[in-house]
Formats: sequence, structure tokens, C-alpha cells
Amino acid sequence: MLLLILGVLDSHAQSIHFCGEMHKPPMLTEGIPADEIIYDRFGNTYSLDELRFLNKKGKKVNCNTADIFQLTFVGNFTPEEESTICAVFSYLSSVISGNSNVQIPITIQQQQLASNVLGEATEFYRGDCGLVNSNILRAIRTGETGLPEGLPAGLIRITPQPTFSTEWYTLADEQAMIPLSSSYFDLYSVVLHEAMHMLGFASLIGENGNSIGGNNIYSYWDTYLSAGSLNAPLIVPDAAGDCCGAYMFNQADFPNMPTALGGGCSSNIQFRINGANIAPVNAVSATNPSVNTAGINSRLSHLAIPCASGGAAYVMNAEIAAGEARRVITPAEMEVLCALGYPLASCAAPCLLGAYDDVSPEFVITLNGVGATSSVTIPFATLLLNDIYPAGNVTLSICGSDEELIVSESTVFSSSFMVALASNMTTPGIYEFCYSISCGAVCDEATVKILVREDILAGTCSNNTCNLTCYANFDEFFAGTSLFDAQLALPLSAVNAGIVLANTCDVRLNVNEDDSRIASWFLCDGQGQREFPRFPLISAVPADCGITIRFRAAASLTP
Repeated sequence: MLLLILGVLDSHAQSIHFCGEMHKPPMLTEGIPADEIIYDRFGNTYSLDELRFLNKKGKKVNCNTADIFQLTFVGNFTPEEESTICAVFSYLSSVISGNSNVQIPITIQQQQLASNVLGEATEFYRGDCGLVNSNILRAIRTGETGLPEGLPAGLIRITPQPTFSTEWYTLADEQAMIPLSSSYFDLYSVVLHEAMHMLGFASLIGENGNSIGGNNIYSYWDTYLSAGSLNAPLIVPDAAGDCCGAYMFNQADFPNMPTALGGGCSSNIQFRINGANIAPVNAVSATNPSVNTAGINSRLSHLAIPCASGGAAYVMNAEIAAGEARRVITPAEMEVLCALGYPLASCAAPCLLGAYDDVSPEFVITLNGVGATSSVTIPFATLLLNDIYPAGNVTLSICGSDEELIVSESTVFSSSFMVALASNMTTPGIYEFCYSISCGAVCDEATVKILVREDILAGTCSNNTCNLTCYANFDEFFAGTSLFDAQLALPLSAVNAGIVLANTCDVRLNVNEDDSRIASWFLCDGQGQREFPRFPLISAVPADCGITIRFRAAASLTP
């Protein structure tokens, strides 16, 4: 989350308030697939159900049909507070959306926070090797957040009342000509600060320089940070890492952590672009020592007005005073957003990459039958559809594959990969190969899943010659939109042209054998249309007998 603070505005010695960090009990991850573990920017872990449940308790609001954000409010926000928060996201939408027309889910939760804490925020992401981008950036650049359906791309928590003696100042108060005095904290400024953390103003550097983001993951923000008299980078490429885009902390220049970065403005921590200092970084305060002892990743996620010359009014400063408003993103902060990859006006695209895993019902090799194929060709353009990269300046290459596959650059179609089966490979399943994208010295990797299956069943199945395709091990069943038919080798045969009435189910396909139904394939409407199979276990259980049921093919769908 974030770090948001209050300072002194007038001679009445208003106390300074420090915004906090999110902490939660560790989640038990044993037996949970790695892709179902979600991280926040403080290293906390969440289950899919945990985050879905949070969203189910809220009220969805489309603040403006032209905005890219869909907000879910959880708690007892007043209409005036909701309207003010909506205005913040409308402003951000106008700044960062480019030509995108996505809808990015954000949860705004009202929660009593620790003493002197105004708000806190985080984005959510899955652990992987290398660098991570904001999910909001990913949605704008690729059209998807990369998180499962029903999960927010980010979470902001706001305390119900700033202090016992102050109230939130809303846009309705401003329209009523009520002055923003030391009796109020400006809600717009606080929410804008928190939202900027979700956009990528977020360090994943821990107390010892270690990554707090899962498997040695750092943020793109971290790559721009330098410190000391020589402006040494805080993280450097790791040639021995697990992927081409791996980074590690610069222990050579900063061996004594966290004290090496604990000198306030004297540490000279800077956000640097192409050798130029853009803004000082650090949560420092001349009047509140507790600000200077916050967690290192929180301190490194803020710009520092006390360390800047010329009276910069950074939204991302770590303190704000009662009666103070900072509602406009400064030119320096705009440069940061550009460096983080947002499509701002007059913004030169940086060499910033995000390679994301690919799976599609089109990436299929059929072993036998009329539709048998021995290979599949995947154009580079198809792989790059869900990736972040600078236009016209990217190289693709193979970085490995399962032994069942042979992957090579196609000689028939330029700019594509040819994926073929290894000789004598006849086992259905899902196999993977790895590809990397690079521009200059920057690199990132992703995997592509190839479905190898038996021939698809022809037409509807209603007699004793039909059966489900043997799909090897159901533990390997991969969840994803439009993938269920392909993996079970069932034809796309929807009732009512695939349209289902609200909160109802239509049987799409029955698979029968010996006058007994062995499977039914449904299309149901709930939270969006979902498909699922139903398998009767047995026609009858004899008296005095027991059965053990083990079914591990669930695709993380909510019943």
C-alpha cells in the first residue's frame, strides 16, 4: 500500500499523520497452484476466493461511461465521498488511458485504519521471474489485467474519519464554498495519492535489498532508482537469474541495508531517466521522525518534497497537511508515468517490456482422425497481442520447450514460430515452450501452452458410440475462456446460439454410453457466462457400501 501523511498547515500545531502499510497473516499456500496465489506490493499473499469475496460485498459504480475504471465501493461511503472518488479516477482516466476502452476493476474499501493513517493502496499481481508492471498499465496496453475474472486490479482503503477532530473535505464542500481549512483533510488529494501507487509508484525492495514480491521480483519503478554520490542504481541485471529479465539488488554499492538508504535527503535517492534526475525519492520529514523509519519499500515508493528545490508540490509526497490540497499531477510525475509505460501525450515510448503467457483454443495439435495435424504455426503478432513492448523495436526468440515439442522459426511464414510434435509423441496433454522478447538490453519471457489432443468428436453426441476424449491426467486441465471444449475435444455446440437467460443453464451437449449419461456440458449465466461439465458418479450405491470421491479437475470456478 502506500504511505500518505499529514503535516502542519498553520500555527495551531496540527499533528502530522502517517499513512500505513498493509499487513495480513500469511496465507497457507500448500497445495494451491502457483498461478492462484496473488501478491500485493507489500509481499502479502491472497487466494482468489479471498479477493473475490471482498468484491462481492461491494457496490459497483461506473462513474463515467468514458472512463476506463469500474469502481466497487465497500463500506458506508457518503454520496459526496463517492462522487469525489469518482472524480479522481475520471481525472486519471483522462491522463493515462490513451485510446484504450477497457474497464479496469478497482475496489475502494472503507476501513478503520491504524492511528494517524489516512489511507493505503496496492495493486495485485502474480509472482514470476524478472520485473512486474502495474496491472492497470497492462490493461491499458493489452486489454487485460492478467488476473482471473472477478478480481480487482487494485485496492484502496480509506479511513472513515481522518482524525477525531477533522472531517473529509469533498468536492460537494468545495461547491458549497466551504473553505478547505485545518478542520478538513482533502479526500481528493488522498485518493489521488493512493491511486498513483496502483499505477506503479511502488518499490518492491525489502529491508535487506531483497525482493518482497515473490520469486525475486522487482518493479519497473525500481529500475529507475539510484542513490549516493555516484548515482549508483539500486537494482542491477542478474546474469545468473532464472530468466532473461532477472534483476538483483546492488549489494556492491549498498552493502549495509537498510542503513545505506537511511540518511534522508543526504542519501540522494533519485528517480533517474537516461542519466537525468527527475525527482528525489524517499519518504522524509523534518518534523515527524516516524516517517523516516517506515519500511524501506514504502519510503522508496514516494517522491520527497523536502529534498526537492523550487517548492515542488508532488502528489506523491509522503505527507499532507490538514487544509492542504495537491490535486494535480506535476510535470515530474508525468515524466515518471511516461517512463513507466503509460501512453501520455508527447511521450516517447521507453524500452519497457511485459511478456505474458499465452494460451488459446487455436494452439492445438490433433493426434489422429480426419482433423489430424502434425504442427501449428503461431505468428509473432499473435504472441505479442497480450504483451507490452515498444512498437517496431522488439526481437522474439525461443528460450526452451518441453521435450515433446520441436519449436523453430517458420521458414514458410515469416515472423512466426512453427511448433511440431517430437517423433513418436502420442500422449495427449498440454505442453509448453518459452519465448522471449527484447529491446536493447531489456528482456522478458513468457510461456505458450500447446494442447495436444485426440480428434474432436463430430457433431452432437447422443448414442453409444460416443465418449469423452481421454485427456491423460486431469490434474493438467487448464482453466481459461473458451478452452474447455478444446481440451475435452467437444464440438462448440451451444443451445440458443450460445445465449443463456440470466441465472439459468442450458444443456449444450450430452455424452451417453449404453443408455447411461456419462457427462453433460452446460453453459450457464451467473457472473458472466460460464461453461462446465457434470459427471454422474454412479447410478446407485449399494446398501452398506461407501465410496471415496477424488476430483481434482476444478478450474477455479465459483459454483
